[in-house]
Amino acid sequence: MKSADVQGEGEWQTVGKVSGSKKAKGTTRTMDTAKKTMKAKANIPHDCSTHAHVPSLGAPTKLDVQVASARSAAMALRGGFEDSNEAVGRLSQQIRDVAALLQDTILWKDFLETLRGQYRDGAFGHLVVLGVGPFSSQPSALLQLALAYSLLQVCVVADTDIDTASLDTSLDNNSSVFSVARWRACAFDPVFSSVETRVCDALGFYASIPDKQGKYEIPATGLATLCFMPHCPYGLYGSLLWANWAHLSQLVLIGNSVSSYMLRSLPAPAPAPAPAPAPASALAPAPVILLDGSDSAQPASSSQATYSPVPTAFVTPVDCIALVAPEVTEAPLYRPAYSKIPVPRGTAGQVLAHLEVAFNDTSVTWFDSTAVSSIPHRPAEAAVDAWNRTRCPEIA
Repeated sequence: MKSADVQGEGEWQTVGKVSGSKKAKGTTRTMDTAKKTMKAKANIPHDCSTHAHVPSLGAPTKLDVQVASARSAAMALRGGFEDSNEAVGRLSQQIRDVAALLQDTILWKDFLETLRGQYRDGAFGHLVVLGVGPFSSQPSALLQLALAYSLLQVCVVADTDIDTASLDTSLDNNSSVFSVARWRACAFDPVFSSVETRVCDALGFYASIPDKQGKYEIPATGLATLCFMPHCPYGLYGSLLWANWAHLSQLVLIGNSVSSYMLRSLPAPAPAPAPAPAPASALAPAPVILLDGSDSAQPASSSQATYSPVPTAFVTPVDCIALVAPEVTEAPLYRPAYSKIPVPRGTAGQVLAHLEVAFNDTSVTWFDSTAVSSIPHRPAEAAVDAWNRTRCPEIA
């Protein structure tokens, strides 16, 4: 009993320090007065009670409500209410609120225009969400899931072109590749808590798929599938591409920029010999040839671009991203101008302040159906896995 009293006193002292206002101190004095009154009426000796908090007389004060809310939130984060319907409902509603605000931004409007310009007015059959992280405690992860939820509401329709009768509906966890064709939307991250898993289910994402380290197979026919995985490990993208090598034209990837990956993979240029001095009148700035083959002296005609491959001598034969890069077309998801998007008031609005953290260096990537035939043969699975374990130990 004494140990429980001491623990309760510590919790309330912590909350009191957080508030730190005159009103909190005044309320504490009122509570002390009430405490003394109750002891006197009950003839309880002063040293027989060590509770720092005594229920207030009458209706709860505003401080009582705030403290109870803070304690509930803290316990939820510690896992104390992991199976609470209230916690699931509260977090689900927060994601819906953030999604509603996000859909009023220029980022969402530009993003939607890109999707609708490439695939049947932006109609997709399935949505796979991977690696968004612990969205109950990270605002950037919550923002990513809010964007995925917006995609589910606006862009993902029932795919009637798929022959569901031919699908293998058994959950074969022994296979290295797992088909997601049976679900309209699914989500997975090994760090999801039980509350986060239930929130995904409440939002329309099936969140109990097995961990296949990115080897999730999308439908080979019908409407294209969106794979939403911003800021995931490099090897996770490679595993997803490997699993869908035969039907990459069915895949639209929302994640890290392939062009940025390729730029970082380029070898340092060898130093060129110093040219002979030229007359001053002949000197002129030489145009820089960009990775996509365009001339830096000419204005870009579009925000979309295809990217030249890294020289063959520098491509690892089992690097799936580098192997498909020549046939990739992408458009940026996040642009620097989005940093000026106004942040509305309120808890949901404040999440929008994390747009850059959530989506910097991300793009919408797709594969032209006529160009996919030029992609080399798929490397052996064992070789890809071994390379991933070396390059990306976090998914091994």
